[in-house]
Amino acid sequence: MGATYSGITDVTAGSVATVGNLNQYKEVLEGSRDFVPMLWATDNNNIVMRIGDAAGVNFFDIQDSGGVSKFKVDSNGNITSTDILTSTRPVRLAADVTSNTTVLSDVVGMSFAIGASEVWTMQMFGMFDADVTPDIKVGFTGPAGCAMTWAHTGNPLLNAAGATLYNPPETIGTAWQGAGQGAGSPLATTFAGTIVNGVTAGTIQLQYAANAAGSSTLKAETHIIFTKVS
Repeated sequence: MGATYSGITDVTAGSVATVGNLNQYKEVLEGSRDFVPMLWATDNNNIVMRIGDAAGVNFFDIQDSGGVSKFKVDSNGNITSTDILTSTRPVRLAADVTSNTTVLSDVVGMSFAIGASEVWTMQMFGMFDADVTPDIKVGFTGPAGCAMTWAHTGNPLLNAAGATLYNPPETIGTAWQGAGQGAGSPLATTFAGTIVNGVTAGTIQLQYAANAAGSSTLKAETHIIFTKVS
């Protein structure tokens, strides 16, 4: 006979199985696991699997034949995979953000939650509109212990400070200073980086500011794609 389930008692031939325990009944009645479990819904109906707690404690886990977890989703929606399955987090700026200060501040919606000890890569397409005086300032923040190495990957002549023959790397706590091309003359350029988080989960957040007195704008349709490595 198959395994014993605490939720099933007095099972005999002819018993009626409900949707929730159909496969358990089948195994108990037939003594075999040699069947294909199926979840099926009629047209215009969804199949929903919901995990009850809201603290990331419980999870949905897909394991291999040896009982090794291969794909897990916890109740907060965090995905963990031991296979070559990547997870992406695209974020897009829907409206212009204008800064009149040199102090970096968070760009709402341009962030993602990173788990403890996770490794991600980042690809960013940025558009900016700034006069040659205020210029552009871009930075990132992250949780304590997070190491992020990133850089401007566009034309080095767009660097407003430091090297203009190559693009030096930046980190969390530093900023790329870009050269504005004149108000009303938007420029587009790219960035890339690697994020290696420590033991503290948290948020990777894009920040923006002017680089000097004046008005500097991060344009709508700027977007970032974060891709999980491990």
